[in-house]
Amino acid sequence: MANALKTTTAFTGDQYDLVYPKGIERHFWCIARNGILSDMIRWIERRAGGRIGRLLEIGCGRGMVVEHLRLEGRDCYGVELSPVGVPEDRRTYVWSGTDCRNLPASFRAGVEAVLLLEVIEHIEDARRFLIDIRDAFPACRWLIVSVPARAELWSNFDEEFGHFRRYDEEMLAQELADAGATLLRWRYRFALLYPLIYALLRIGKPRPLSNKAPSMPMLHRVLGGLIRRETWIMPQRVYGTSIYAIAEFPGRMPGPARPDGRPRFG
Repeated sequence: MANALKTTTAFTGDQYDLVYPKGIERHFWCIARNGILSDMIRWIERRAGGRIGRLLEIGCGRGMVVEHLRLEGRDCYGVELSPVGVPEDRRTYVWSGTDCRNLPASFRAGVEAVLLLEVIEHIEDARRFLIDIRDAFPACRWLIVSVPARAELWSNFDEEFGHFRRYDEEMLAQELADAGATLLRWRYRFALLYPLIYALLRIGKPRPLSNKAPSMPMLHRVLGGLIRRETWIMPQRVYGTSIYAIAEFPGRMPGPARPDGRPRFG
């Protein structure tokens, strides 16, 4: 495609190992994220009145989210630009060292929902990237997006891992609108972490640049469940460390593209 985007901010294998070491799937943050995503997919299906078909996570790393969704029975795949090592048992549905726009056209034509989880903050021209996603996946109706939130939380972590920005809801809505997508639903998430990180940054403490697998997984499971359900008591505009959003390309119908390669519209 024209207008190739800057890709130097993609995680290296070493950076990925720092943030997502072995066993990190038992960490409360990963548990909460997986639960939030499952809830978001079910919300889409209730709105659409039917089950989503093929999902693709772009920027999937080693495929932790993909594996979670496949265990739930989802037809989910993943693609990662960085050449990170993917577990052997995932290599039939997770592809690393691959630009999503270079996947076979026949595969791209069947993708109904794209997940962009902590991805677009790494891309200087996020608007152009979202337009490329829209054009490369002609049957994609739904976008599920998560981004780091709130400029006041900018830290050494953002600089180390190649972020161009932290988002508020207006910024995210505008980028999606510029690409022709309608923002349907958004929430600040991980609100329980916001005051802690804010306070640490205000007293000059840097954020850790690595994570560890939990030594008390049961505690993490409980905390992850609480964060997943924090919206039961938190108003929408209570700040969190992330924004999770659902957007739609209006008029698109699920299923493969037409024989001429153009998207199907209602």
